[in-house]
Amino acid sequence: MSFVLKEKGIKPTVRFVANGENHPSWKGNGASYSALHHWLKRILGTPKFCIICGKTKGRFEWANISHNYKRDIDDYMSICYSCHDMYDNARAKMWATIRSRKYEQDIGII
Repeated sequence: MSFVLKEKGIKPTVRFVANGENHPSWKGNGASYSALHHWLKRILGTPKFCIICGKTKGRFEWANISHNYKRDIDDYMSICYSCHDMYDNARAKMWATIRSRKYEQDIGII
């Protein structure tokens, strides 16, 4: 509080600082992709190793395990850039195969 305010007997207003679930703009699981990654980095910090290949030097990222992008720290893993790319592509190929087989069943090929 400044000297002038003290001298005049004026008290500063109390500022309410809300963060996390108490913030009026909190979106929970409805938060955007980038907001979730920003939140995760604040909670867990910067990833420093890859749990898949074991690298400890290079570029590391937080990868979402379920691909549902929930606000759950147990749903993320620390992996290197190349393993993250392989992890996401392998999942995409799996779903493409499942959709293809479902389509073949629907039209009576198999």
